[in-house]
Amino acid sequence: MDRSDVVFPVMQTVLPFVRGMQRLQRTFKALHYPESKIQLVANRQGNKEELPTGDIENALQAKFVVRLPNDFSNVNTSINTGKPLYEIAPQGALTQALIQWSADILGVRQEFVESSSLVSGTWFGRLTSRFR
Repeated sequence: MDRSDVVFPVMQTVLPFVRGMQRLQRTFKALHYPESKIQLVANRQGNKEELPTGDIENALQAKFVVRLPNDFSNVNTSINTGKPLYEIAPQGALTQALIQWSADILGVRQEFVESSSLVSGTWFGRLTSRFR
């Protein structure tokens, strides 16, 4: 992580994860990481049990830069079949959120990511197909 420009800790918005993130923030501080290097990601948004995002941001004194929706069914299918989420649910809310996040990181439009070889038919896809 020392060599990373940005670190994206991913957490669910429920109390045990808030406590864990507070511990992780203390570790980052002890490592002298600047606050700008740590970009929080909220995962599985839309659960009934989650805490209000604003309350969590106040407790952590940091804002979420990305909010990923809950898509348990498609993620579970992806894991169990060994297929990428994009193949399971290309128009799914989580798939689209991940594409948008990757476009934001790359500094390009979402349409570029979806239409390019970054998503399907890639050299990476051909490479990993050898291991299937």
